Amino acid sequence: MGRREKIIALNDEFRRTFKGGRVQMTPAVYNLDPQLRGRAIWAMARYNRFAADSEHDWGVMIFAGYSFEWHIEYRTANGAGLSADPADPKKTFRVLTLYIATDPLAKSNAQTEPAPAQEHQSNAKRATGTRLR
Repeated sequence: MGRREKIIALNDEFRRTFKGGRVQMTPAVYNLDPQLRGRAIWAMARYNRFAADSEHDWGVMIFAGYSFEWHIEYRTANGAGLSADPADPKKTFRVLTLYIATDPLAKSNAQTEPAPAQEHQSNAKRATGTRLR
């Protein structure tokens, strides 16, 4: 298994089981009706609409009138900085953040260092999204 395949497998396992890191949400998501919030978490855990070049670290889903996004950040094992090797679970602590696309706290909570605008745009192009009813 190559490095990219290991990262995908680790991200998928973490997103599906919430084991191997921390799952968090912005206040806008937390303040939603508990059933809607639960459905959003359920949908995120089962998300599978990734572009071919994706590391399965970001996604968007639309339902109940909301556009939810999620992002996995790769932190060092002690959480002090960004991991140099996300393929190594002993060196990487994953942090998954769920947010509403229009949430003003989304960008500051999802990453400690702001992503360049073009990086976010390329992520948006890669995401195909999923619609739930």
